Amino acid sequence: MKIEEFKNKILPLRDKLFRLTLRIMRSTEDAEDVVQEVMLKMWDIREDWERIGNKEAYCCRMVRNISLGKIGLKEYGNETLDEHWELRLEEERPDERIEKDDNLRWLHELIGRLPEKQRTVIQLRDIEGMSYREIAACMAVSEEQVKVNLFRARKEIREMFLKIDGYGLRKN
Repeated sequence: MKIEEFKNKILPLRDKLFRLTLRIMRSTEDAEDVVQEVMLKMWDIREDWERIGNKEAYCCRMVRNISLGKIGLKEYGNETLDEHWELRLEEERPDERIEKDDNLRWLHELIGRLPEKQRTVIQLRDIEGMSYREIAACMAVSEEQVKVNLFRARKEIREMFLKIDGYGLRKN
C-alpha cells in the first residue's frame, strides 16, 4: 500500500518541488538533485507517513531546507524559468509575444532580487497557487507572516517595475 501512496501522492509533487527548488537554487541540475534527494528521503521514511499531516507541505519544507543549505555551500548562477515554463498563447502576434517575453524576463529577474522569504512566498502563492495555510506549513511560519511577505514582495516588484519604466530601461 505504501508504494501506491507514494505513486499517487508523493511522485506527482515532483514538478512543483522542482520549480520551487529552481527558484531558490537557479540551477537545473542542482534542482533535479534536490528533488531526487527529497523523493528518496520520503521513501526512506515511509513508515512514519502516518505522523505527517500534510505530505505536500512536508516535501516543500524539505526541498526549501535542503536548497538553502546547499546554497550556503556553493555559488549558483542565474537561470530563468523561461526554459522550463512556457506561458505563450498560439494566437499571439509576434510583437505581443516579444513584449510578454520581455515582461516575464524582467519579472523573473526582479523576483530573483527579492529576499529569500519573499521569493519563496511569491513562488508558492503566485506561481504554484498554494493557499496561505499551505505556504505557512511549508515555510514553518504563521499565515500572517506569509501575507506580510507576499504583500511586501508584490509591492517591491511593483516599485522596481515603475523604477525601470521611469529610467526607460523597459519599453512598452
